[in-house]
Formats: sequence, structure tokens, C-alpha cells
Amino acid sequence: MVVSITISFGCLASSTPASATTAKDGAACSKVNDIRILKKDVLICADYGTTMKWRKLATLPTATKAATKTCAAAKNCEVGNIGPGGGVVFYVSETTFSAPGTPCNTACRYLEAAPNSWYGKAVDPRVAWVADLEQCYRERSNTPKVNCHGGGVYSNTDGQATSRIANTDIGMGQVNTNAILARQTGVVSATYAAGLADALVFGGATDWYLPSKDELNLMSTVLRAKGYGGFSVGHYWSSSESHPKFAWTQYFADETSFLSLKGGANFVRPIRAFG
Repeated sequence: MVVSITISFGCLASSTPASATTAKDGAACSKVNDIRILKKDVLICADYGTTMKWRKLATLPTATKAATKTCAAAKNCEVGNIGPGGGVVFYVSETTFSAPGTPCNTACRYLEAAPNSWYGKAVDPRVAWVADLEQCYRERSNTPKVNCHGGGVYSNTDGQATSRIANTDIGMGQVNTNAILARQTGVVSATYAAGLADALVFGGATDWYLPSKDELNLMSTVLRAKGYGGFSVGHYWSSSESHPKFAWTQYFADETSFLSLKGGANFVRPIRAFG
């Protein structure tokens, strides 16, 4: 897969070309959870056991609207429903998926995003990805003695390069959030992205976390494009580290992912997984 990299507003922006397979409902696809935005629909590549096929995840109306229908855990939720945590459902899996560290663990089926009122204001808060303390890892090091704006949250023992590749996937947001929290000992939660998400108690749920790169992309392509969520136009943090100095963000005006410096201030919107 070819990835193009360009410079935009001080961030590295990446765009992924379309899959070689034809993106239409029912057609074969090649990468599970790959997303394609068509003129009216959002398609997702689903695993059906012996084959992978595109299926329609959501339709793209033009009007902005609020979620109204409520669904509960272990029930048939649809994109746009109010989830059991009071958020808006943006991912419905054909089969169970794993979200390690969450209550549903290996039996998750849904993702919901906190509503825009989650922070008690009309807009999402903007903070740094991490505070710049000497609690992170230098490349190929197992000693956390590097400032976190230039050091990683993964040790060499954990496999820094491997962890960064895996941490972008759907279901990895809680793992990433936990890794960040472990490198931010003593930091006030309201001052950094993962801390804000982890501290949220909303709708009776306490298991909110900062989404991974792919989870954040889904939230943007499905909810923002459908008119749900009340998102701000700007960059939102994911929990996926891409480099000692950079973490992935999503620009919520189009479907572009960026590499952003960890010390910059970007928007935060927590999510949670449930089954």
C-alpha cells in the first residue's frame, strides 16, 4: 500500500489511496475495517469468516441532527443511536471484536463517542497529547528518562516499532490510553488528552478512553459526515503514537489523518466499547 506524505500547517498529513478492490456493497475487499466513503454511503470491509466483503455501515444525509433513539448493551444498536453510556454509536461490528482492557474485552460489538456536552461546554477541550516530563522512553531503551514530547510511551521490551504499528487498529484505544497514563504519573488529568478521556464519568459509564487512530477515523467519517456529534472543525487527538515526537490526529473537516507534535493543543473526544 502506497502512502503519500505532505506537509500541512506544521503537521505531517497522510492520505491512503483507494483499495484495488471495488468498493461497493457486497463486493470483495482486502483489509478488515478498511473504510470507503462513497457519494451517499460509508462502507466498511467486514470479515465473514471465509471471505471479506464491503458492507454499508452508514448513509450520509446532509442535515445536522441529534441522536434520539436509545439502545442498550447486548441489544441491536445502530449507527446514530444513543448508546448505554449516553454517547452516540458510530461502529457496529458484524462479529465480536477485541478491545483489550475494556469491560467487553474480546466480546465487543459497538463503539460509542461521548456527546459534545461531555465536558460541560458546547465545544470539546483542547490540550496537549502529554505533559513534557522525564517519564518516557528513548528509542531502543527500557529506561523511562526522556521528556515525553520527544520520547515514546512504549519501551524497547514492549517492542516500540511493533507497538506503534498495532496501536492504530480498531479496539486498541484503551490499550494506548493505559500506556500513556503509565507515562504520566502525577500529571493532572485535565491537562493532557488521555487523562481527560480516562477521567470521564458520563451516562453512568466510567470506561471512556482516547480513541485509536482507526477508531478516531471512524468517528469522523461516520458521525461527522452523518451530521452527528457537534464536532469542532480542527484536529482531534487519537491515542496512537507514531513516533517519539508525534501522535496521530484527525482533521475534522475532511477525512485526513495527520502526525502532530505531542506538545500541541488539539481537541479531545472520548469513546467507549461495549458488547
